[in-house]
Amino acid sequence: MPTHFLESFHFFIMRTLSIRMDLVRQYAYGATPQEVKQRKELLCFAIWCKMQHSNSVMFQLTKKDLKERLGIGYDKAKRLINQVNEDSLFTNLGNGRFIVNTFKDKEIKYNRKQGTYNGALVCKMPVKKDFTLKEIYSILNNILYTFVICGAEDNSFNVDYNSVCIPMQLTTKKFMSVVNMGYGSVSRIKKQLISRGKIKSSFAEQHVADDRIEGQKELILQRFGRKLFTYSKGHFHYLIIPCSYSIEDRRISDSFMFQIYDYEKNKYRCNGKGNSFANIIGSDDPHDNFCGG
Repeated sequence: MPTHFLESFHFFIMRTLSIRMDLVRQYAYGATPQEVKQRKELLCFAIWCKMQHSNSVMFQLTKKDLKERLGIGYDKAKRLINQVNEDSLFTNLGNGRFIVNTFKDKEIKYNRKQGTYNGALVCKMPVKKDFTLKEIYSILNNILYTFVICGAEDNSFNVDYNSVCIPMQLTTKKFMSVVNMGYGSVSRIKKQLISRGKIKSSFAEQHVADDRIEGQKELILQRFGRKLFTYSKGHFHYLIIPCSYSIEDRRISDSFMFQIYDYEKNKYRCNGKGNSFANIIGSDDPHDNFCGG
């Protein structure tokens, strides 16, 4: 495994590349697992190109170059070069040159006073010219995984005092939907991050109430701040409490920020309002506990 994003984020001594999280999410989706992998690899290739030259222009890049420098096979090198002419991440300049288009969000946004600005929720990735494609691919998946935890943490600090919120309790289904990988792959990412001391996770819990015992159902629901049980079978009602997660290495959460373009001093951490983590991650399950304010 590379000494990557989760150990080499030395922000004050390393040059970093800002990557929009909505762009990462966009390229993490596809109709099939193969398409998902290929789209992620294409974004990784674009990221690698931007790391090579500050102007994002590549000259006379051949399949042999990609094989040697990215550590990939001929077929993958051929596919990536062909996609340069097909995908909106790139613009072909002719004469063997192409440019990776800006990662910035060009959409005009409005603040509370109706002033305009350009900005986006981004992740900072360290610039390292000799990254392989596999290393950047691993970084990208780790970013997606930890983004879910940071989003849950972010929302846990932006709830109404009267709201019931169980912070950072997340289902494997949520990670699978954001990283867009299967159970086994997501579990390996989790195990790796825990072993590296980057995140911490508790075990899932199961609690059972017998409706023949007066008040037991209400007591368990109240204890865990829930309105409903996960499922029921006969007289027994089961409440599943997902694993809870926390970020142990604060350099990870600090790498996510809402960035105002061309206005360096107005760069700030996302605070759960406006273009927040939750707005980008979304919630497809009421038990995911991305509690709103």
